[in-house]
Amino acid sequence: MIRKRKGCKTRGECRDCKKSQPVGQTAWLKAALPRCIACGGALDRKGMWRIGSTSVTQALCPGDIPFPGESTEFEIQAMLFAELREMGLIVRGCVGASGGADVFDLVVYDESRRAVRIIEVKKDNVRAEKSQLARYSKYGVPVDEVSGRRQALDYLQCVREGRSGIPLPGPVAAPAAEPFAFVG
Repeated sequence: MIRKRKGCKTRGECRDCKKSQPVGQTAWLKAALPRCIACGGALDRKGMWRIGSTSVTQALCPGDIPFPGESTEFEIQAMLFAELREMGLIVRGCVGASGGADVFDLVVYDESRRAVRIIEVKKDNVRAEKSQLARYSKYGVPVDEVSGRRQALDYLQCVREGRSGIPLPGPVAAPAAEPFAFVG
C-alpha cells in the first residue's frame, strides 16, 4: 500500500506490465530502479506531480539542462565578488535587508561595516526593473546595475581606476589576465 503524504511525487511505468503507479521522488535517487508493485518489474520515470494538485509536468533528465551559451548571473556575481575582494574591499553576497523585504546581489561595506554600495547583477541583455532599483535606492546607499560579463569587466576597471566612487583601501594592481575567462 502506498501512503499518501504531502510532497513531490513522480509516476513510474513498469517495463514489463506497463502499469503506471506513483513513486516517491527520492526513490529515483537510489542505485536500483524502483520496482512495480504488481509484477516486480523495473519502473521507468514518466512524470511528476504535486500531491493535491492537478498540474502535471514531464519527467526531467540531464538532457533537459542545456549548457549556457553566455555567462550566467551567478558567474557574473562570482567574478565581481572575487575581484572586488582581491582589491581589498569588504563585499558580501545575497544580503537580506532588515525585515527581509529585499535581497541584494552584492553589497560593498566600509571598515565600520556600513553599506556603501549595492550592486544589482543581471545576465547579458537583461535589465533590472525600475521598481526594484527605486526600492533599493530608498536604503540611502548608491545602487549600481551591472548587466552582463562585458559590463562587469568595465565596472571592475572603473573601480580599479577610482572612477566608481567606491573608496579603495590602497593602491590596486591591474589583473595579470582577464579574470575568470568564460569557458564555452
